[in-house]
Amino acid sequence: MSIDTTHAPATEPTPQAGRPATPCTTYPWCTATGDHDRHTSAREVLNGVADPVGGFITHFVESYLFDADGAGDVRGVLIGGDHLELTGDQMRERASELHAFANQVTALAAQLDASRRADTPAETEAHTWTLTVDGGTSITGYRPAWAKNDPSRDVTAERIGAVLSDLGMYRYYDGSAGVPVFHAADGDQPAGPLGLPMLRAVMNVHPYREAAQQQPTVDVEVLGDSDEWMENLTPEQLADVIATVRAQCDRLDQVHTDLIAARADWEANAR
Repeated sequence: MSIDTTHAPATEPTPQAGRPATPCTTYPWCTATGDHDRHTSAREVLNGVADPVGGFITHFVESYLFDADGAGDVRGVLIGGDHLELTGDQMRERASELHAFANQVTALAAQLDASRRADTPAETEAHTWTLTVDGGTSITGYRPAWAKNDPSRDVTAERIGAVLSDLGMYRYYDGSAGVPVFHAADGDQPAGPLGLPMLRAVMNVHPYREAAQQQPTVDVEVLGDSDEWMENLTPEQLADVIATVRAQCDRLDQVHTDLIAARADWEANAR
């Protein structure tokens, strides 16, 4: 099944003949034009695949804003099995639940992939690392398919302990696009915003370190070049971090709304 999101316009009243379809002056989000009392935003829709028999597309989740009679009683609508009319806080709470559900679906997908990816003996043998010690002996271990580095090397007998302690396998993930972070002047670098990525992640495993690092964990860099890391996260701990970040993004959505309103108020009253 393929899933896509649709930004669907709301149903608009037909303008009176000879009059232009003027935008709504009550709410910036209202898509109705001309003379109208019912205000409705565009509908945010999560669609499923077209039905193979009837050809229609099922709406998994649908959400929009409305004011039924222009009296200021704005509600948020969320349709997903039930038809819910919600406040802003309730919509954010539901959004957080949907984020958590999406995480669970992603985790199930990973488990599905792992269940269907049965390595043959030849493939398993190929995914190994080898330390060749002077004198002809060697130490070999498993190298998972996700590891982007091969720690194989030649090593002296005197260094084998230190090399095993440092031995690790890694996969690096991109962080966000650069965000403008202010920095003070430094040498030839003038003061000003510097684009730094957020939340870069590294999956790694160190077979010869403490027990917590002897199975795959994830390190997450909070902000590029900050040297602040969340280290050795288990799947459960990473899920907690993701939920916390998403909840904060929900709060920032409200901050964004408040900022737009504050600037409009300032423009109208302080100039």
